[in-house]
Amino acid sequence: MTVRPGQDAEQIRAQLGRQLGGRLGTGVVLFHAAIAERLGINVTDWRCLELLLRTGPANPTRLARHTGISSAAIAQILGRLERAGLVVRRPDPSDGRRTLVHAVSDPDRDRELGEMFTGLHQRVADLTSSFSDDQLAAIAAFTADLAEIMENEAAALRRRQPD
Repeated sequence: MTVRPGQDAEQIRAQLGRQLGGRLGTGVVLFHAAIAERLGINVTDWRCLELLLRTGPANPTRLARHTGISSAAIAQILGRLERAGLVVRRPDPSDGRRTLVHAVSDPDRDRELGEMFTGLHQRVADLTSSFSDDQLAAIAAFTADLAEIMENEAAALRRRQPD
């Protein structure tokens, strides 16, 4: 995004919104599709696995609710992930009638995932190397808040779906 002299804050905000909602969003999708491809799964399966890796075990209903994917589709995704050896289902210790889905710990896969992210991490480090600590803190806060906004907006869009 190039900010030109004389642009006012409203113009910059509009340009930023287009970049975040368009180009950055597409870049994120393409990056994660490439990771899924390297793991031999589809991108939707990868995003569910990544959610489990990031947040810990979850029951299928929570995964469906969080992702906006139907319960039937989540069951299919979990079946594929289970057959690939990436997740296991175990009884919920707090309620034996429910199942929790756990990502399978695999040092080789974890190392491979780390290697897949190495280039991205290095390029982000290079990109941010000229920013001050205060600027980095602002970027980190903005990014965390933006992720929460995106998740909340996705949930709101799902609630407003026409019947």
